[in-house]
Amino acid sequence: MGFAPEDRLPLKWTYDGQRIGHNDPLLLMGSCFSERMGGRLRRHLFEVVWQPTGTLFDPVSLQSHLHAYWCTAQGHEIPWDLDSWQNLDGVWHHWNLHSNLSHTVLSQAKQQAIHALGLGAKALERAHTVVLTLGTAYIYFLRESGEAVANCHRFPANLFERRLMPVDEMLESWTSLLKQIIHWKSNLQVWITVSPVRHARDGLMENNRSKGRLLDLAHGLCEQFPSLHYIPSYEWLIDVLRDYRYYDVDLVHPNYVATAFVYDRLAEHCMSAKAAELLPRIESLITADTHRSRFEGSKAHQQFEQLRDVQWEAFAREYPALASRRNS
Repeated sequence: MGFAPEDRLPLKWTYDGQRIGHNDPLLLMGSCFSERMGGRLRRHLFEVVWQPTGTLFDPVSLQSHLHAYWCTAQGHEIPWDLDSWQNLDGVWHHWNLHSNLSHTVLSQAKQQAIHALGLGAKALERAHTVVLTLGTAYIYFLRESGEAVANCHRFPANLFERRLMPVDEMLESWTSLLKQIIHWKSNLQVWITVSPVRHARDGLMENNRSKGRLLDLAHGLCEQFPSLHYIPSYEWLIDVLRDYRYYDVDLVHPNYVATAFVYDRLAEHCMSAKAAELLPRIESLITADTHRSRFEGSKAHQQFEQLRDVQWEAFAREYPALASRRNS
């Protein structure tokens, strides 16, 4: 499927950061594209935490949540009020949190939020590399208070005002936060990327304006911080693959082939030689684990399971820490 490599435009890009290995904890935050990358990394037994407080599409919300993790890790007050919840049709929602943390019982919703923030703080403390994926520069604000919201939770549209954020405002807030985090954790590496998912509901021209601002923000931050590195996920899909065959039926989200292409580029450029070398072996083991036989009691299936167990045992003797993540 797809064109031959020689039929694609070349992407001139050099990664000059630290290459990641299986023992380097990763924290992924941002749009739904980061979930796809996180799922592949976890499948291949990397130590990965992604989206502790839910999917975040815009840089304002993403900055706010990363700030909240840092504050929680430091024992400081987080930048938003965890006692401020809104009820819609019997469900309690928070403007700064994903609906995954909403609940019909207010006390349970608060407990879930506190737990999620703790997971994010712990992941940030442990992280070797933080991966930030920016989705859109359009932000929703409450008309009444002017407060930015991460999620509208299907509340009436007239409660909100949508704005396209200026690059300089986003740069200022992100620069301030990253200075604090890097001062606190000087060995932290950050990857920043722009999601190739088209926000078609905004309109295609509006989506392109939005993506342009995100690209300016990402490169502006990388120019300021040596420990920040731009990962060209957006360009790999939009400029190198550049074909609707690499999208799902909605023509918006990258399909399996496109996601695999980006992941393979990450393995090639950003993983250690040892980590990349292990990927086919791990993929074979995981594929065997997920295999479902039509005749589980058959002799052939029993032989298959015995061989799989022998292979896992051999892998566990060589890489006990990785094997312990087998069912995580």
